[in-house]
Amino acid sequence: AKEFEVAGFVRNLADGRVQLEAEGSAGEVSRFVAAVEEKMHGYIRKTERAGTTRTPQFSGFTIK
Repeated sequence: AKEFEVAGFVRNLADGRVQLEAEGSAGEVSRFVAAVEEKMHGYIRKTERAGTTRTPQFSGFTIK
């Protein structure tokens, strides 16, 4: 996330899934998600995406 102008978080869920929330410009978030998918392609079985417009909620990017 340091290479992208995004804010948000990533965390492991109890059922083994990973939740990633990122906010920023649509293009920057898309590039960030594509980079994560490329780097983690051997570990990702399924991806669910939801795009919404909302007031920014995050400052920086954290691992929870």
